[in-house]
Amino acid sequence: MPNKQSGAYEPGRWRVNPLNRSSDVVNGNFPTVVRLRDITLRTLEHVSGTPSSDERRETFLSEVVATCVPEIHTSTFGQGHTLEWMRAEVQTVKRINPLCLVWHGGARTSDDVKLAADAGYDGVQFWNVAGGSESIERVCELISAGAQFGIKVSAGINRLTHAGEEYIRDYSKAVREAGGYEIALYDSPGGVGPEAFAYLVGMIKEAAEGCIVAVHAHDSFGLAIANSIASARAGADVIEVAVNGFCTGSGNADLACVATALTVLYGVETGIDLATLTQLARLGEAFSGDQVAQNFPVTGKDVFNFTGTESQIRELSALGLDPLKHWPIDPALVGNKGKWTIAGPSH
Repeated sequence: MPNKQSGAYEPGRWRVNPLNRSSDVVNGNFPTVVRLRDITLRTLEHVSGTPSSDERRETFLSEVVATCVPEIHTSTFGQGHTLEWMRAEVQTVKRINPLCLVWHGGARTSDDVKLAADAGYDGVQFWNVAGGSESIERVCELISAGAQFGIKVSAGINRLTHAGEEYIRDYSKAVREAGGYEIALYDSPGGVGPEAFAYLVGMIKEAAEGCIVAVHAHDSFGLAIANSIASARAGADVIEVAVNGFCTGSGNADLACVATALTVLYGVETGIDLATLTQLARLGEAFSGDQVAQNFPVTGKDVFNFTGTESQIRELSALGLDPLKHWPIDPALVGNKGKWTIAGPSH
């Protein structure tokens, strides 16, 4: 049996290999806390057919915040939202969790920064396409505006796949010197792997000491979650996630998978109420109109369906049904349910 002191064994809740938390194996220690920033509504706003301003949106927003997610990114500039609409969105979040940081994305000018500040947002994001001194000058102007209007500015580097090391280092140093709050790595093409993400996070932590580092990974090679975990181990403070991994293209790192993996496998605190995650996944499907696979990790309808022959089921019944013999967690931990299906003859 795994060493209970390692945290790898939690009676009745999970049983995973203790090597996951061994500093000798993972080549370093995970941080105690990682903040997850939910971006579901922002990403779905860019998907045709998903409502952006009706009652269903407010309901879904409320359910996301109710998971105790510490940060949320709800929308972007250029979508035609009024100041009143923006204020109402912030108020919805703060009414449920006053400590949740609310972000608005795609800031382009000082006027955008002021608008977000007037609406009550905690921060704005600048999505710089990597390359050239002009982008560095622009982000420094936005950081200055953020200081003027009392709002955080996240300095993003988009299309990370195509960004050179020298540019990333220079950009990070400039953001730190300008007083920027955060540097975010956006890999929309999805061409950066876990090792490279970890390397770049470490480089930024060194070049821009004191700045928050955030990571936004896409799932082009099925590595969004692995990239997020590797970045967290390398020192990333914030991981951007979405319910069911929703986004255009290959999608983002899934909220439930990242939160559960950090908690169970690595002992990292995220603050997320894990028991709410399966119901939130179903609400996400209803809200977006997009269904995930039945065996989708953590929250899929059949991910905890262990199929066996009738003789196997009888044997399990005789020995006592212990879900942790076949699953790393009790499905109830994430609000899901397990079931046992008797398979028919294979011939």
